[in-house]
Amino acid sequence: MNTATMHRTPWGRIYLLTREGFFSSLRPLLIFHLIMAVALFGFPFMIYFLTSGFNILDAFSQLASSYNHGGVAAPYLFGTTIFSLVWINKLVHLASPGVYTQLPASAGEKSISMALLVIGYHLIALVSSLVITLLFSLAVPMDWATLLLWAFVAQGVSYVPTIAFVLIALFVLHSFLLAAWCMIHFRKALFGFCWSILIEFVAFFLLVSILSKMDIESLFMMIKDVNQDLLTYVFVGILAAIDAFLCWAIYYRIKTIQLK
Repeated sequence: MNTATMHRTPWGRIYLLTREGFFSSLRPLLIFHLIMAVALFGFPFMIYFLTSGFNILDAFSQLASSYNHGGVAAPYLFGTTIFSLVWINKLVHLASPGVYTQLPASAGEKSISMALLVIGYHLIALVSSLVITLLFSLAVPMDWATLLLWAFVAQGVSYVPTIAFVLIALFVLHSFLLAAWCMIHFRKALFGFCWSILIEFVAFFLLVSILSKMDIESLFMMIKDVNQDLLTYVFVGILAAIDAFLCWAIYYRIKTIQLK
């Protein structure tokens, strides 16, 4: 494919940025996945192996059972989120030229490419979770439905209503976007983490302070009289507005630093 032609269109530039960004970060991503596999599964397996009288199948079964109710995907997704945030921090504050400074593209195109890569990293984490669960199924036989449930959702989790799932998803997205903005704003990844936690804490403290000065009983009676569906949609709207603002803040910040 002629890359010169792709440089002339926004989606072509996004594709080139995403492709080059993926291959340039593939090696550290695979190394990080290997470290997570050793830390989450390798060391526990060795402990179970030594305490089970050097019985490989018994150790494997105990390790698999330890993830029975928590799911395999949860630690992998959490670790991948940390990797993605550190990658964003290194990407925008790298001293030497990188793919996002060498390829001419707008801040919006670079933001979309970074978002696609983060989504791709998490999809890879889900695939890794499925592969590990397939290995677990050798010790704990299960059908495909149970296998997928065990890998991605975790057994024993009750059904979550759609609107509640949307609220949780928006809140998780809000936390990630806030941390990503801090990673872009500050040169040190540790400072970015600390500031995102501090902002969340201050916001929670202000909310608690406001609620403590109100008549809680009257507030509960007022909420009880309001349509619950309407109240839920209001919460969804507030979180969506905050997420949209954070997306704009990330885009604006990228325009003001080296990725321009």
